[in-house]
Amino acid sequence: MKKHVSLIRWMGQTIRRFTKWLYTLRHIFVALFVLGNSGLIFHTIYGLPINL
Repeated sequence: MKKHVSLIRWMGQTIRRFTKWLYTLRHIFVALFVLGNSGLIFHTIYGLPINL
């Protein structure tokens, strides 16, 4: 027998899944930003004409 799922419960589960997805996406975006920033820092330091 198929279990009945109410509309409100389905909406709650869908919203919960969507917010988890956004939370994960936010962390991925921040990680990529930090990686790009560190790449720019290394490029600046190793591109200097003086010896550190």
